[in-house]
Amino acid sequence: VWAPTAKSVSLRLFPSVGGQRQVVHSSTLGSRAVECLPMERQSDGAWIISGGREWVNRAYQYDVEVYVP
Repeated sequence: VWAPTAKSVSLRLFPSVGGQRQVVHSSTLGSRAVECLPMERQSDGAWIISGGREWVNRAYQYDVEVYVP
């Protein structure tokens, strides 16, 4: 993610459903935990994170906290 004015960026990784692509609605998550993983800022303003094979086909969102003067 390129977000040069961000104070922090996290990846919200939703639970896997049988390794298939999925559409996630908060009302269907129930007690399944959503992982919130901090991303690493790069000198060019990009934020990165690496994951394993278990991330394939999982739904995700970015949480971005931006600087507002």
